[in-house]
Amino acid sequence: MQAFARRRHLLLLSVALGAVWLGCSETAGPGAWAGEYQTAIRIDVDGVWEASGTLVITNDSSVVYNGTPIVGAVFWGDSLAWEVAAGNASSALLAFKDSDERGTYWMSPVGECFTGWIQYPGADRLDFRGLRH
Repeated sequence: MQAFARRRHLLLLSVALGAVWLGCSETAGPGAWAGEYQTAIRIDVDGVWEASGTLVITNDSSVVYNGTPIVGAVFWGDSLAWEVAAGNASSALLAFKDSDERGTYWMSPVGECFTGWIQYPGADRLDFRGLRH
């Protein structure tokens, strides 16, 4: 029953993300996005972003955010999710892309990146993005 509930929760997360991010491949997986990403969170409604550390993804699906391993990270296609319920300090839902030219997210066109959200217990979701370097 827990496996069903987890799949249902991830499906709901992916539907929610689909409203924000379109055009993702269903076949990429963690190896395609392995690397180190400099991350930022949007800290207010006026669009002010603040550096929030580093997200590292390895070819073997390990995920580390700011030096702390993420437990139970789930990849599907170009998406990645994790949950507080698995023992993490946050929950997140990310979508990866080869490039992004949206001026509202980036100062200029960028290469491999992700957008999505991160949420800490007792707080609202924060817009979350990262740029591979």
